[in-house]
Amino acid sequence: MNCLRKPFLVSAVLAVVIFQFSAAGFAAAPAGHQVETVHPANIVIADLMPGLRMHYYLDFSKTSLTELPQDTVWPGEQGAPVAELNSSFGRASIFSSGSNIDVGVRLDGYLYCDVEGTYFFQALSNDGILLYIDNNLVLEDPEQHADRLTGLSSVEIAKPGYYPIQVEYFQSKGTAALKVFWKKPDQDGLIAIPESGFWHTK
Repeated sequence: MNCLRKPFLVSAVLAVVIFQFSAAGFAAAPAGHQVETVHPANIVIADLMPGLRMHYYLDFSKTSLTELPQDTVWPGEQGAPVAELNSSFGRASIFSSGSNIDVGVRLDGYLYCDVEGTYFFQALSNDGILLYIDNNLVLEDPEQHADRLTGLSSVEIAKPGYYPIQVEYFQSKGTAALKVFWKKPDQDGLIAIPESGFWHTK
């Protein structure tokens, strides 16, 4: 493909998918990102375990993830690993935190990408979300809000591997949801990232 045409094609796909999701009745989405360079982790495959590592923060009575404590300052309470990010919690507990009110969550581990090429990502959240791949901000909608989609973002994956991922999320009150979607190069549309995509080390 002519490299000069690639940014235009990526932007066109972003516009089409955002339109499709917005037409489903969700609120307008914040802008997405285009991430050009990420690096797979150098890990021992035998050390991997399914799901993302979870830490949670109770009594997080804030309105933005910008106020979530840094894990170097306060790592929070450790919860059970989270197998997938495809939850409409309603008023149920946020994962294994035991609460649905004023809960902050930090998830980390690895995202397994089995083919190279352009991946697209989008999330539906209630309340805020921040998602990083290899320390690059990919999805952001960190403020308190009802169900809505983030902007659609693209990430260039140069080779198959396990890529560091971190997801921050919080729920203030009322109903809650957290769903993260991707479109791999060999897929026709966005789907929830399956359990086989999320891993963490012992």
